[in-house]
Amino acid sequence: TEVTNAQRKAFCEANDRKLPVFWGLDKFRCGDDWLDHPVVGVSHSGATSYAEWAGSLGMLCFYSAIKEADLSRVMPIAFTAPLFGALLGVVLGGEVLTVKTVLGMALTVGGIVLLTTG
Repeated sequence: TEVTNAQRKAFCEANDRKLPVFWGLDKFRCGDDWLDHPVVGVSHSGATSYAEWAGSLGMLCFYSAIKEADLSRVMPIAFTAPLFGALLGVVLGGEVLTVKTVLGMALTVGGIVLLTTG
């Protein structure tokens, strides 16, 4: 999944990091005028740091949820992540809806129902 300039900027501001080297250059569509475009000029270590940071936010939400609610109420929501990932890929990412994707979504929903019903 592409990371936008807006997402990278939020990461840099939150972690006191430098903006990518091409920031502000219209030639590369990178900067405040291009926030909805994919970020460019990020090193491998910079991309890895962003991925770790973005993933840690999801885990923080998960651990906060299980601290406040019964695990049996939180886990079905956590199990929907692949479903929403596939849906967002089709709706926002322009991915093709294939039989394999539909089958995967159906299995995800079926698994959630199987695990959460008495």
